[in-house]
Amino acid sequence: MTGRVLGVVLQAVIGTVLTVVLAGLYFMLILGVAPSEAFFDQGIRLVLGFVDIGIVTWVVLLVVGAVRRRGLGWGVGGSLLAALVGAVVNLIWIVILSAINGGADIFAIALGVQAGIFFLIAVAITAPLVLRVFVRR
Repeated sequence: MTGRVLGVVLQAVIGTVLTVVLAGLYFMLILGVAPSEAFFDQGIRLVLGFVDIGIVTWVVLLVVGAVRRRGLGWGVGGSLLAALVGAVVNLIWIVILSAINGGADIFAIALGVQAGIFFLIAVAITAPLVLRVFVRR
């Protein structure tokens, strides 16, 4: 039980922080934004504004996997699949909000896709690291 809880918590924390770091690196290295603004302003804003529902969905699915399955939940593949589901749910939500606000806001949808990509890369790094190195049996 402790391994499952630790696995979910570590994945959630490290995955979210790594998503912000990847977004910050993008703003700093590609767009030339100052490091403090890239990580603490733009990176956090992109993650909290455009992939927040995806992260929450991912964590909920990780918890469901930890409760329903023995061992470490769904494993690396399940964590990646849960992240993909979260990213898709998040993108659908952004498209719905764009439509409600008067049409397809291509800029918001593009930021949602970009944040989703950072999130999926972060989970692809985090899940194997946490499940195979930190909480392996």
